[in-house]
Amino acid sequence: MARQYQKKIINNKAVYLKISDRDIKNINTIIFDCDGVLINSKNSYDKCIELTISYILRKMLNKQFIKFKISKSTLELFRQTGGFNNDYKFCYVIILKIISMIPSSISLEYRQEYNDINTKNISDSFRKLDSIKLNRVAKKNTKIGFTKELNVLARDIKKFDLDSIEKLITKGLDEEQRNLINSSKQLLNFRNDRKNNIITNVFDEFFYGKNLIKKARRTKKINFNQKGTIEGEKLIVKESSLISLKSRFNKNMSIVSGRGKIGTRFSLGKLFKFFNIKGNVFIEDLARIPRYGAKIDKPNPVTLRKSSSNLSRKGNILYVGDSMEDLLMTKAADKSKNRKYIFAGIYGSSRSERNKIMLFKDNKADIIISNINDIPELFSE
Repeated sequence: MARQYQKKIINNKAVYLKISDRDIKNINTIIFDCDGVLINSKNSYDKCIELTISYILRKMLNKQFIKFKISKSTLELFRQTGGFNNDYKFCYVIILKIISMIPSSISLEYRQEYNDINTKNISDSFRKLDSIKLNRVAKKNTKIGFTKELNVLARDIKKFDLDSIEKLITKGLDEEQRNLINSSKQLLNFRNDRKNNIITNVFDEFFYGKNLIKKARRTKKINFNQKGTIEGEKLIVKESSLISLKSRFNKNMSIVSGRGKIGTRFSLGKLFKFFNIKGNVFIEDLARIPRYGAKIDKPNPVTLRKSSSNLSRKGNILYVGDSMEDLLMTKAADKSKNRKYIFAGIYGSSRSERNKIMLFKDNKADIIISNINDIPELFSE
């Protein structure tokens, strides 16, 4: 018979446990996600997503996208699928979907414009976007007009590979619209060049800003002379919590995060020292290496296994995350049978704590807990 959730209270917040005290006591390694767990990144990433999509669509389609907003419902639906931990990928899918809604009557003109630019082989993302001259899309309330279609797409996604998602986007389109999508994909170059394409370049400019972009991307050029959205991030984790966990786990503490090392170190500041550099894995950095690319995005468990292999070789492994990708990654890693991987889902950083608890319960998370600062209490008894 499957173990039922046991409820307890830590720091006046509910904790739900689906594993035994013995399993908890046998945890010898603890690995953390970063965003929503160690760092409050709601505003930095959500804002950066909007800025990126708005900038690219404004250049590709119409100046009306200067005020483009992603609804909270759209963000939530895509993230709940478990296949959109990577914000570059999310931006790419949203941009393609909106381009797919261009009326057939003008799609030919855009295709010809994009093809003309594609043949010029312009390597600089920003110059490539600036080369687009058309501005023909009819005015529309973008927040209301696109939210329904985007939400339908999110609900229809069952497979997370880009081939499957692109097929959903192009389903029902006429020939001219399909041709435009193909030309747009070539212009964006997202799938062929993970390291240097329009979406990643624009996103990173907005995220890292003028103070970090040169270091993060090893470039000499600044395209947007403004602060990055990363500079608005706040710490969730307390130093006292890390000191407590360090006393129990010693060197067996690390980070497996979708973000890069530069951004993680910047936001954690002096707290970065608590995590074992041999076990830290930063997916954004690895994904720029051709042999890895998108293959290592969460929920692929390769990065979690890579981290744990460089830490303790005995005992259970606890991964602390706040998303469906994190849960699915931990479950996939646990299939190795060599060691037991346990997932602790953080619900306190969610816009709706109740919905996040239900999501984690429905997907059988081992531990459901409000805040990373409550984690030390799990081991105090």
